[in-house]
Amino acid sequence: MGDQASYTVPVGATGIIVAVQYWAGDEACALRLARLLADIETKPREDVTIMLARRFDTPLSDDARRTAEHLQRRFSTMACRSEREGVGHPAGCNALMGGVMDHLGRMWTAGNLLRSSVFLVEADGCPLRRDWLDTLTAEHTRTLEAGLAVTGAYMAFLPHINGTMLIHVPWWIDHPSLHSTPPDQGWDIYHRETFLRSAYRTKLILNIHGSAGWRSGQLSPLGKEHAWLTSVKDPSVIDWAERSLVPSEAQEMRELRAENERLRRGQG
Repeated sequence: MGDQASYTVPVGATGIIVAVQYWAGDEACALRLARLLADIETKPREDVTIMLARRFDTPLSDDARRTAEHLQRRFSTMACRSEREGVGHPAGCNALMGGVMDHLGRMWTAGNLLRSSVFLVEADGCPLRRDWLDTLTAEHTRTLEAGLAVTGAYMAFLPHINGTMLIHVPWWIDHPSLHSTPPDQGWDIYHRETFLRSAYRTKLILNIHGSAGWRSGQLSPLGKEHAWLTSVKDPSVIDWAERSLVPSEAQEMRELRAENERLRRGQG
């Protein structure tokens, strides 16, 4: 991607990209999350692009195509297949994240990327409030105005910024040391010192590793303090979000789509 400096490019009010990363093993969950992001919104947004980012060995499925069509009711969309090859944990996660950043870096360098920052999410994350996008975008704007480049959750154990983070793409380009990670180490931990130096430690992204069995009485109060919950290992949070965060008119459309999908699969 070249060695020329690019962090001096003005940020501007260009919004963010939300990169929903997935592989064959969690594709259904990731696409469900992506559809939820569209259903929460009540009107089209001009400040957000949703990227469906798949691992190198994951084909573009019919479900992904239908999800992209659904997203386009509310967002501009992008698709990315990582060119980096890696499987398992953490090598597969490293390669997928690196491939996403490679793709965005090339677009930025070529002058073809409208938005300067990306929010990296996976299938185990979920919004906790309807205004999560506005809240996180405003937080990241403050990060950039303070001369920092990353907005993420600080993890005290082996201090690092959790990988569900917002990254300013030009900053990533200007830090080539971040562009490779040993296959046996997670990228957010291996590069922790670099991320820590340039990160605002937000409380809006909550990481409770391996959590499950969430109940409504827990999640509704969390939404008053946090915008996004990550590292959830069961569907309890997205089940709640679909019931609680999606406006009633969109709920009806969701039920209709689900019924059509059941009929389609029954005829397959």
